[in-house]
Amino acid sequence: MRNIFFVLMLFVFFLLQVTVLNYFQSLHVTLDLLFIFVFLASIYLAQTPALILSMASGFLKDMAGIEGFGISILLFPLWSLLIIRLSKKIVLENSFFASIAMGVIAFLHAILVRIMVHFDGSFISWPTFFRISTLESLYAATLLPAVMLLISTLRLTAYPAHTARQEESL
Repeated sequence: MRNIFFVLMLFVFFLLQVTVLNYFQSLHVTLDLLFIFVFLASIYLAQTPALILSMASGFLKDMAGIEGFGISILLFPLWSLLIIRLSKKIVLENSFFASIAMGVIAFLHAILVRIMVHFDGSFISWPTFFRISTLESLYAATLLPAVMLLISTLRLTAYPAHTARQEESL
């Protein structure tokens, strides 16, 4: 049931990302719902479904042409693995710790993407680069608790993610 919900959530987030969120830009920066989805899937799902949905999320983001093709397909599963490892050491079901982790990881993601796009031939000045990276991570960290509250309201977190990962490894 939880996996089906996350697949539906992926498509809803994708549709929102490519349609509605373009109208809610601030300083030419939009919220990255697909990256938030990768974070949530890594916290709430077992490792295999989280990685599969992270790759699917990266594929959808690359198909939408938001960044250079292949960047998200490569980075999203790597971030998912990092988040899964981190969630074994820190309780990320707590929205405060999750927001901090999301902000740091989103900032690192934004920097890596900008560096990769820069080597592709696009030039962004350093002040614009820093502003975009900072705002993207702040947007993601700010919205994450609301999405986590929605998921917990729908009772989709009946057991912690580390329990599902332990069962998968047996």
